[in-house]
Amino acid sequence: MLASRPRGVDVLVGRSGPGWADLQQRGRLASKPEVFALDPYVIIVPPGNPARIRGLADLKRPDVKTVYSPTSSGPSGKVVQFILKAANEVVEPGIWEGYVQNAIEAHDCGWKLFPPIIEGRAHASVTRLSMTTAPETKGKVDFIPIPVEVMAAMKEGHGAIPQRCALIADGKSPKLADRYTQGLRGELGLDLSAKHGYIHRLSAEAKSCQPLFQMRATKGPGPAPPPRRSADQ
Repeated sequence: MLASRPRGVDVLVGRSGPGWADLQQRGRLASKPEVFALDPYVIIVPPGNPARIRGLADLKRPDVKTVYSPTSSGPSGKVVQFILKAANEVVEPGIWEGYVQNAIEAHDCGWKLFPPIIEGRAHASVTRLSMTTAPETKGKVDFIPIPVEVMAAMKEGHGAIPQRCALIADGKSPKLADRYTQGLRGELGLDLSAKHGYIHRLSAEAKSCQPLFQMRATKGPGPAPPPRRSADQ
């Protein structure tokens, strides 16, 4: 969308999706997009984790109620599918299928996953770590990290996790914009990332996440099928 907008944007920050290549081809970037942080996916659970979810394999337990967003805008819903299908191979078979079968609700927006979890109507969902730090969600859910090797094993959707920044060509304040992007790649970005659920490349966690920093954008298929279990089951 940015490629078709009038000039006036100085800095672009976002996922490492295919749109960056489009901007480069159109001559809209004044600098090379650089990955400065990650937005990893996690399992969110109600406070206290009443279903005792310990990892991805628990998402297929018959007593676990899940909620997901297969038709959410952006890549979020699709990337969850890619991650859990990777978990079928890296962890054990049937995790994606069990997650879908156990779903009591399917939503068109990732933010709608949180009320069923916060209220305890669902036991688990998979979403981005950054979404757990918003004012509406911070401190209202617990989360379990998803192993790096699982996310790195995705066959599609790689660009959703690494976060990039770049200068936009013909920006109104190129010097200030350049200082800002340098800050994002440095101490400013480290501080902001810690506050908003991202893993900065300078953080202590970055060393164990190197495969995710190196992932490149790929395109994926359409949304997942609807859940098989009704809400009153």
